[in-house]
Amino acid sequence: MTTFLVLINVVVFIATYLNDDLLNTFAFVPIFSHSPVRWVMPMFTHVSWWHIFANMYSLFLIGSVLEANLGKLRFFLLYIISGIGGNIALIIFAHLNSEGWLTPSVGASGCVFGLFGAFMLRQRLSGANMMALYVMMAINLVIGFIPGFHIAWQAHVGGLVCGTATMGGLYLSEKFTQTKTTENFGDVLVFIVIFTLLGYGMIHYVPGFANLF
Repeated sequence: MTTFLVLINVVVFIATYLNDDLLNTFAFVPIFSHSPVRWVMPMFTHVSWWHIFANMYSLFLIGSVLEANLGKLRFFLLYIISGIGGNIALIIFAHLNSEGWLTPSVGASGCVFGLFGAFMLRQRLSGANMMALYVMMAINLVIGFIPGFHIAWQAHVGGLVCGTATMGGLYLSEKFTQTKTTENFGDVLVFIVIFTLLGYGMIHYVPGFANLF
């Protein structure tokens, strides 16, 4: 699944490289967040070679480990949840700063931060030494706040929170179940709760979203 996600990102990057108009179509812009395409495609869209290289290197590095631990489906859902969480964070901060409504954002960074958050929590709960990971995460978060870098730090924070929360739920499901069947049932409940909360966030913060149903 990790390789598949990297491949999708690369294919989308090539498509947008050949057709610049696709960047405008795929970018997440809070004022246009009623469009389903703009919720999904930004997770796979990048604006430059360094942008996609940095994200895909991180995705492959951390994704390979998490996928082996969680399995393909759980890992894929974690990726999507982190991306959606990043988009919701952009909308929440747009409510606080009106300029954010028209600011486009693309990239798998929100997803990657969610994966890093999930990985750090998993490692912390297993008793691993976390200092190096904490320093790396802190550096990446701080870079997003530096003026002139044009980095959507809001998506990083949203992805980090959602990815970490999801892993926390999966850990509890594993810890308090006796069999693989009950663990799977617990995981389903975790994902239902997470997606319900994300749905609430969409209905509450996205203009006109509730009117789509």
